[in-house]
Amino acid sequence: MRNRALAVIACVLVIANAVALPLVASTPASAAEATASGEVVLTGESATNGSTYTYSLANATQAENFTVELTGHKSIERESASASALADGDTLPFTVAGTTVPENVSVTFTGTEETRSALWSGTASDGATDSISVGGNVEATNASVTFTGRENTTTDSWSASSQSDGQTQSISVGGNVPPKNAQVTFTGNGFGSRYDNLSRTGLSASGSVSLSVEGSLDPTDGNGGDPSLRVTGYSGGYQKSFNISSQGSFPSGIAFGDSGTKMYVSGESVNEIHQYALSTAYDVSSASYSKSRDIGSLTSSPTDISFGDSGTKMYVISYSSGYVYQFDLSTAYDVSSASYTKQYDLSGQESAPLGLDIADSGNKMYVTGDNSEKILQYALSTAYDVSSASYSKSFDVSSKDEIPQGIRFTSDGSKMHVVGVQDSTIYHYSLSTAYDVASATYSESTYIGDQEDGPSGIAFSDDETQMFVTGRIGDHVYQYSIGGPTDLTVSDGDGHTVSLGDLTDGQTKQKSIPLTTSSTKLDFSASGGGLIDVQLTMQEQDYAKNPSIDVDGDGSADGSYSGMLSNGQTASTSLSSLPSGSVSVTSSVSGAPIDWSISADEVNATENPKLDLGADGSFEASYAGVLQSGQTETVDIGNLSTGSNTVAFSTANATSTKWSLTATERDYTEDPGIDLDGDGFMDLRHNGILSPEESSTKSASLSLGTYSAEIDTAGESATAVNVNYTEVTETENAAVIINGHEAPASGTLSEGESTSLDVSADLLQNGENTVTIEVAPNLSADAPTALVDMAYSHTAQTSQTSELNSTAWRETRTVTKTFAGNRSEASIALPFHESVVSVKTAKLSRNGDNLTAIDPSDYEFADGDLVVNLGSVSKGDTYSVQGVGRRVKVHNGDIEIVEPTLPGNALDTKVRIQKSGSGFAIETNSDQVLRAYEESWDNPNDYSLVTASGTQRLSLPNAGNDSTARVEYTPLEVIPERGDAKVSIEDLASRQFHVEGGRVSGDTVKLRWLSVVEDKQYALWSVTHQDTKAVSKANAGGVTFTEDDSPETFEVVKSADAGDSDGIGGPFGLGQSVQSGMVLVLVAGSVIGTYWAQRRWGNGLNGTRDWLVLGLVATATTALGIEIVAPGTLAGLLTTGPVPFVIAAVGGLIVIYYGTAYLPGSRKLRFGYVAISVGVIGVIGLEVLSPGSVTDTLGPTLASGLDPAIRLGGLVAVGLAGYGGWKWLTSGSGGGGSGGSSTATIVIDDNDGGSN
Repeated sequence: MRNRALAVIACVLVIANAVALPLVASTPASAAEATASGEVVLTGESATNGSTYTYSLANATQAENFTVELTGHKSIERESASASALADGDTLPFTVAGTTVPENVSVTFTGTEETRSALWSGTASDGATDSISVGGNVEATNASVTFTGRENTTTDSWSASSQSDGQTQSISVGGNVPPKNAQVTFTGNGFGSRYDNLSRTGLSASGSVSLSVEGSLDPTDGNGGDPSLRVTGYSGGYQKSFNISSQGSFPSGIAFGDSGTKMYVSGESVNEIHQYALSTAYDVSSASYSKSRDIGSLTSSPTDISFGDSGTKMYVISYSSGYVYQFDLSTAYDVSSASYTKQYDLSGQESAPLGLDIADSGNKMYVTGDNSEKILQYALSTAYDVSSASYSKSFDVSSKDEIPQGIRFTSDGSKMHVVGVQDSTIYHYSLSTAYDVASATYSESTYIGDQEDGPSGIAFSDDETQMFVTGRIGDHVYQYSIGGPTDLTVSDGDGHTVSLGDLTDGQTKQKSIPLTTSSTKLDFSASGGGLIDVQLTMQEQDYAKNPSIDVDGDGSADGSYSGMLSNGQTASTSLSSLPSGSVSVTSSVSGAPIDWSISADEVNATENPKLDLGADGSFEASYAGVLQSGQTETVDIGNLSTGSNTVAFSTANATSTKWSLTATERDYTEDPGIDLDGDGFMDLRHNGILSPEESSTKSASLSLGTYSAEIDTAGESATAVNVNYTEVTETENAAVIINGHEAPASGTLSEGESTSLDVSADLLQNGENTVTIEVAPNLSADAPTALVDMAYSHTAQTSQTSELNSTAWRETRTVTKTFAGNRSEASIALPFHESVVSVKTAKLSRNGDNLTAIDPSDYEFADGDLVVNLGSVSKGDTYSVQGVGRRVKVHNGDIEIVEPTLPGNALDTKVRIQKSGSGFAIETNSDQVLRAYEESWDNPNDYSLVTASGTQRLSLPNAGNDSTARVEYTPLEVIPERGDAKVSIEDLASRQFHVEGGRVSGDTVKLRWLSVVEDKQYALWSVTHQDTKAVSKANAGGVTFTEDDSPETFEVVKSADAGDSDGIGGPFGLGQSVQSGMVLVLVAGSVIGTYWAQRRWGNGLNGTRDWLVLGLVATATTALGIEIVAPGTLAGLLTTGPVPFVIAAVGGLIVIYYGTAYLPGSRKLRFGYVAISVGVIGVIGLEVLSPGSVTDTLGPTLASGLDPAIRLGGLVAVGLAGYGGWKWLTSGSGGGGSGGSSTATIVIDDNDGGSN
């Protein structure tokens, strides 16, 4: 039984050797080691169609041992075609590409829910029933009933008569809601209107007239205003007189002073000036003699008198002497204090002067005379000084009276009044220029002959409403009212007073007076005398004015009429409110009472409607209240059972209700099936109902080609369908084209299958030789990429090695060349794939030295070739040049490819940002938009700047040094018509992205989403503006929309508003995977094979060790399967921490301990086996737990030196494994086994081991 452990030990040693070799030997074998005698070696690992090599031969005829071997690859790519909701008869289009029928085909039906709105309606009265039919295959949801009110109406009326203001009347209004069409008609009472005018003439300005106003309303003027009062004023004429005969006869001149409280009269018969005191100013009836001044010593016959300079000067004119005498008064207006001062001779103009007046300003003097019959005007150069007088001008008045005597000017000099003795008349003149007699014109006259035939002097009150005249015949002073009434007012006896102001003689004024039905008189009052004529226009009224009623008790009118209604006159208006039930109607009216009549349509509306679902006496929906016509109320019910349902109704009165029942009928996916081959029969079907998200998966088979699979469902249901399959591309029609000559490999090379091509040295040529790999040249673009490994070699004068290692973003080329002779300007060219846009690093090794970086000035990259200038070389020198080409450019920074994307896989590259500056970006040539995810920094805000020339820059503005992220291509292509566009992926799962103008805006861009279902309609939805921008039909190249580059966020949605998740490969279309079914076969076959071998040649499963061997084989093969399905999974576990490795190491040591018993040698030698194994495991552990701790310490040189020893150790391990296996197989059977041999080929390659 011991020897059975030998297989385990061999397995462990082989695995340990395989793992340890790459860790220690971290640099590729140099060309010198591989082709020490001069050899050209070209290798291609996972080479694609079109991969090209070039090298030079000095003498092609010396080439020998020319071999080319191709090894097949199997590329796979997982594809799917899906739709979210396909109904009966819909189709699902998809295409199966590749070289071989797809694997792992399955169809998944996923339940969906189809909904539609259902409506049932009708009209039902209390106790009515109806039936509804509910569709769908599951309960209808969101059921609700809407009750709509209806009404029955009955017309009724109510009335009341002689309703005065504030009176209330009760009525009863039927129905359960307020009535409709309510209106009221008002009827008036009273005599209406009539005029009752009043007229009086010659009424004293202080008189009164009695009134009697009839009617219920205040009187008007007939036009709606207050009554109109028209008053005309007249002069009062003669008022009173004062007899002065006791002081002397023949009074001539007159003057007033001290505001009318003093009166002065010149006595012609006694040659004196008499002064009188007036107890009432300007009222001659209150005069009494006071004192006098005798002037007889100066002259006789004083005919007129005047005062000036505020009563401090007095002037007297003498008829007999023809002089004007001036006196100074030591006491103003006191004639007893007068003293003569000077005089002025008038004889030059008038020898018989009669009248005298001094202007208020004192600079003018006026004289009348018997001889000249003129008004003489003098200018006083010194005011109030008659001695400074000089004659100025005159005005002839002889046309009116030949003996002008007294004269007076108004205070403003605009009027002149002259006494005419002949006609006993006072003549009034108007002066256009104040105090200028030359501008005087006659205006009117006042006859006073009824009181005096010999008038002489004249004077006026300060307000010029009173005129005073002296009479030589009657020896009196006569007082006259020369204007109309002043300060005239009138009152009505009910508190209303109107002011009419002053009225001149003959002046008329009209005023409105607010009389009422309580007015009793027109009572006039005036401060001055005068007479008035009175005319009152008054219309008495007896109406019902502005009637209204209040029916809801809120104090405001609900129906009103603005205006007046006479007896029998009617007016109708609508009522704004009239409640049902008992109603109190309150009337409001001015004037006469009213009659009113109310009419309305009483309303009975739907009340307390209910619905009984199933007519089982239990009401599922009800509304408590009244619903008027058109008024609605919605009540939720819940769910409805499918099929026929009876509904019953109830209401609280005889009025019916309208009802409408709505619900959402639902169909879950039922009996979904799919016809894949188009023969009209369903190839796959799920029987029964699938609820939403519930799924059923069926296995199927497909061939290559285009499909339009028809879907079948029951009823109105739909289903989500997902057809999953793995497309397979094997190495097919591979060939190597050498200098234009094709060396084909016939047929298909399966995974790992190798074939040697028929080549000869005749295909080679002196100078440059071009080698191009061709594989599946006619393969469609949507198929997994065809790959092939190539090993190409032949002898030559010099050794040259070219290696190709390609990933999605990086391509590594290594060329080794041995020169046959001296050269002065030697160079080595490395051809790169056309997708390489820049060279990351270039390194050079000479004669086996370590690879060191080449200064950029010593190489150039143009037209896809990296050309390294070597300068002068010597015969036999061997140079190795390694170039790492990038399929991306890095701006303002540097990146390291941490996890590259290998050919055949969808782009998913992890990068480390080694250095980033302002404007850091990764550039590539692709319209397909890049996206970064799993960023290690905060607030990622990546975006791509896509140009019309096809370049794209992925900007990572917030990325810092040593941060990491994964980068992938999205199914979005953005193609600007010109300029550039800025794009960012908002939500990849929802197909949501943002586009705006880049450095230049205002351009048109094409937006293409690749992950779509062909022939389906898709819409471009604007998330920004919440509207659909465009609708387009998808084709094999995706769905395309055209928009401008104004800032906007879009979302690509299908017509059913569902999304797809079709996978998109990397930038070169290399997406594929490996089928997991192979792993299952591998694991099962290994376990079964081990068990069969123990039963056939061993002792069977007879002990713990036998079971341990079987378990270890199963574990190892399972681990290998996991690595095949998900490369790097176990390696990732080994690097996640020490625990997994420690467990594995302990388990390995246990197996090694027990397995040494089956190895040859003594116990000491077996102890050596254990020690070596512990050392190997320790070295591996150090490198796993701390990468680089061993290889970095050893260094490249030591690692290269140890390479032969490691390889030899590997051969020894294989030999020990073979010996242990033979011992194990023969240990339990008693017979010997046949000998055998095994060969392990170990390939050491860089495989992206370095920094990018």
